[in-house]
Amino acid sequence: MGRDRGLLHNLGVLTVAQVTAQLLNLAALVFLARTLGEHDFGLIQVGVAVSGYAMILAQGGLLSLGIREVARLETPGPIRAYVGTQQGLLGILAAAVFAGGVLVLPLFPFYREDPFLFFLYLGVVIPQVVMLEWLGTGLERTAAVGTAKVLGSLAYGLLILAVLPGLEGVGGWPALRWVAVIYLVSFALTGLFLGRQAHGWLGGLPLPRLPGRVEARRRLSAAAPIGAAALVMRVLVSGDLILLGILASPGTVGLYAAPAKIGFLAVVAMEVLWKALLPRMSRYAGRDPGLFRSRFRLY
Repeated sequence: MGRDRGLLHNLGVLTVAQVTAQLLNLAALVFLARTLGEHDFGLIQVGVAVSGYAMILAQGGLLSLGIREVARLETPGPIRAYVGTQQGLLGILAAAVFAGGVLVLPLFPFYREDPFLFFLYLGVVIPQVVMLEWLGTGLERTAAVGTAKVLGSLAYGLLILAVLPGLEGVGGWPALRWVAVIYLVSFALTGLFLGRQAHGWLGGLPLPRLPGRVEARRRLSAAAPIGAAALVMRVLVSGDLILLGILASPGTVGLYAAPAKIGFLAVVAMEVLWKALLPRMSRYAGRDPGLFRSRFRLY
């Protein structure tokens, strides 16, 4: 499918897109910290951490597995079928995580500050089912993936800076709830953009459906270690926000959260490199083990 672009091209596109997205998010972060105050800003940061954990659990490692396996498929028909069954599995995981979150979140003290706010952030697992960034990465459509990241962050930043100040009290909601809604809207816009791109790549949109029992067991078994590793990484990066949300006041979380974002850039750098390498290395491993070993040593 014409995917063999240079690795440096893929890495460069993803890096520029990720840096741009982070800068846009940083502008929104500074504005929120100044506008909401320490207490509400701290609640927002705990909510973002909750959504991060929920998304990792709802992915179950299936997105990285999907990148690897899509990279080895050659024609649109099998790719579209694979994506549809992958979305079916993701839908089951999303429903399970959302139901579990409804039961678990009330056990945390920060939940009592604004229960609906945390359900909004938990709800990000639902649109994640049809997000196709992983498909674009597997097909090495890095320009589309990068554009989607920038558009999503741009929409979030512009809505926060231009629209949020007028939303305070609308519908009886405080501004911090509207921040969560804007987060979901920007997420959905990213998904719509990539969905339109995927329609062109595959000659139609995949239809979510469940794979057979044997295939579902194979994918879940292969993805489980990947998901566990991602969860451990998330704990190392943002577990302190959850602990502060449990042990400290929201204001303390707000004071800590903004400078803590700097450390997250290291994780972002690793994710960019991983996404640039994974599809290419997967195809090498499937086609030519000798070439895979030489490229592995080189990279």
